[in-house]
Amino acid sequence: MNWRVESHIESFIDVTLSTQKMDEENLTDHRYIGYEIKVDQAPERVVEKRKFITDWNAFRAHLQLRLCNMSDEDKRSHKLCIEIIREAYLNSRSEGPRGERAVPYWWDSAISEKRKECNRIRRQYTRTGKNASEEERQNVLENHKRCKKNLRKLIRDSKQRHWKELCKSLNNDVWGDGFKMR
Repeated sequence: MNWRVESHIESFIDVTLSTQKMDEENLTDHRYIGYEIKVDQAPERVVEKRKFITDWNAFRAHLQLRLCNMSDEDKRSHKLCIEIIREAYLNSRSEGPRGERAVPYWWDSAISEKRKECNRIRRQYTRTGKNASEEERQNVLENHKRCKKNLRKLIRDSKQRHWKELCKSLNNDVWGDGFKMR
């Protein structure tokens, strides 16, 4: 980094980082700037862990099956044993049930009911198949399109209504729900 002063004197700032403490006397023009970084506690990492369910009976069965087919010499090999245990564990676990999704701020019971209705009509259209007349299929399809259009309108209106409520609440409490928006 260069530093120019009005009197045309140049100075070069050298930065050297060291992991060990330097002597106070260095016999040069340079001055040391000391610092320490203290960490009382490591910051917590927020990691969403995947949930697994282990079937321990399947684990035991897998181990017994592999151990029966091993020679005495192979049983003394710790690397092979670790590999077999790891394999048995990975084969005996399955992903657990997923948690429920967070509901959007604008979601309500009317939207939920309308969505169920649209899905019901869509399934009805899918099931009509080739056995129904073209007119009947077309009626069900038009009904589904109308239902989806109404659902989109409900969602749009709900989002607008909640947005206006949020903007009004910001006038009263700046750090309220508006601060939590992503």
